[in-house]
Amino acid sequence: MNQINITPEHFVTADGRQALSVDQDGFPHVSAGMVTQEDKALGEIALAIYTHCAPLHETKANVDLVTSWVRQFKYYA
Repeated sequence: MNQINITPEHFVTADGRQALSVDQDGFPHVSAGMVTQEDKALGEIALAIYTHCAPLHETKANVDLVTSWVRQFKYYA
């Protein structure tokens, strides 16, 4: 399987703001511009996806499972 190359720059809000930043030591974090509770939640979700994307990508089934969880939340919350 091809190795994925996702960077923090891929995580952008609907209005074009960066959800993630990288500090001087190379560690990702939620961007300072994510100030509202909703922004912070989006940033935390983006951070979780980013930091765990490689193991999840090992099989397409894992990505499909995570996608199904998000769909469940969308339709049943």
